[in-house]
Amino acid sequence: MPKSSRKPAKKSPSSAVSSVPTESKQAVERYSDPSLKTLWVDSFAVAIRKDSMVILSFASLLPDAPVAIEVARLATPVEHLKRMVDVACRSLNYYPAPADTSKEA
Repeated sequence: MPKSSRKPAKKSPSSAVSSVPTESKQAVERYSDPSLKTLWVDSFAVAIRKDSMVILSFASLLPDAPVAIEVARLATPVEHLKRMVDVACRSLNYYPAPADTSKEA
């Protein structure tokens, strides 16, 4: 089998190894793909399916127009997203208050 001439991906300089969510507590090395584009997003929407998969839709707003263009769509299990949100909150040192679920009379 011929060897690939593609160079191996570089390690991401800004990513901590421990920030990659995995099923086990084992650390995973993170590599970045230089061919991926960085996208600017202004908003996102979350949809949870009955099979506990989450669809995240990211959008960019057009300047001077009330139009949002979807630029990326991701799917992940609910448990993975919970771990990712936990990492984001810890990284930002931001812990939002839980939503008040009590019903007002």
